[in-house]
Amino acid sequence: MDANPVLSARKILRSLQERGGGIALALTLLGKTLNFDKEDDEMADRSALSSIILEKKLANKLTWQAIAAEIAPGASPIFITAALLGQMTLTTDQAAAAAKVFDLSPEQQALLTVPPYRGSLPPGPPTDPLIYRFYELIQVYGTTFKELIQEEFGDGIMSAIDFDMQMERQPDPKGDRVKITMSGKFLPYRRY
Repeated sequence: MDANPVLSARKILRSLQERGGGIALALTLLGKTLNFDKEDDEMADRSALSSIILEKKLANKLTWQAIAAEIAPGASPIFITAALLGQMTLTTDQAAAAAKVFDLSPEQQALLTVPPYRGSLPPGPPTDPLIYRFYELIQVYGTTFKELIQEEFGDGIMSAIDFDMQMERQPDPKGDRVKITMSGKFLPYRRY
C-alpha cells in the first residue's frame, strides 16, 4: 500500500473511473469535493519523484555536488538540487542525464522538465530545525532587508527567478560557519 493515503485514494479513484458505473460517478464527485485536481496530481507526482531520487541518492551514497557535476557540469549544485527536489526544471539533456544517474523511467525523466508547482513546505512555520532557522531569519530581519533594499533600489522586490545563490563552508576556530550569498535582480514596481 502507498505510504501517502491521498495518492492511494487517487489510484483507487482512477481505477474505478476507468471501469465505469455509479460508484465511479460518486467517487468522481467525491474526488472533486476533496479537490483531487490536476495541480494536486502534479504536486503528488513531483513529490513522489523527489522521494525516489532521495532514496536512490542515499542507497548509492551520492552527494548533491557529485550529482550536479554528473547531470550538469558547471551548473549550480543548488539549482540542480532544487530541480531534483521538485522546485525547478531541468533541460531535456539534464533530465536525460538525471535519468541515467537515478535509473528513472521516461515518464519520470519528462517530469523533471515540466514547470513545477513551487513551494515545498507545508503552510505554517516549518518544523525542521534547519529550515526553521531561515524562517526565523526572515521573521527577525525581513523588515530590515525590505527597508535596506528599498532604500538602495526604490520600491520593488528582489527576484527569486533571475537569481543566483552560493553556499560555502567557512572555517572558524569557534566552529565552522555556513556562508550563503544570494543575488537577485531588482524588479521595481511598475506604475500604471
